[in-house]
Amino acid sequence: SSGINAEYYEEGEEEEEDEYEEDEEEEEEEIDEKTNQDETRTTRSGISEGEEKLRARNEAKKAELDEQLRDVINDWRKQRAKEEAELKKLKDQQARRKEIRAEQEKKLAERKRGGRENQKRRI
Repeated sequence: SSGINAEYYEEGEEEEEDEYEEDEEEEEEEIDEKTNQDETRTTRSGISEGEEKLRARNEAKKAELDEQLRDVINDWRKQRAKEEAELKKLKDQQARRKEIRAEQEKKLAERKRGGRENQKRRI
């Protein structure tokens, strides 16, 4: 009976050693996987970091272009408002001149009529 126990104990001991070796191998594999994942993350984050810098630079350029565009549009609006004001002023002057001309033509027509009537009276 003690031989069986010794064999059993020795086998159990071997099983424990096998389990311990398997645990160590699993831990090493897990460490290797974690290292690979970390390296992959580093590589990914390196790409992401570069992409992030590029994206940030593009965003800055876009913001600068947007600001320039806003300035150009505002300048255009100011210039257009000035031109429209000038055009309105010119149209108003034209309308006043047209009214003056119409009045002058009316007076001239009356003078001509008056002159003809006077000539008829004389005759």
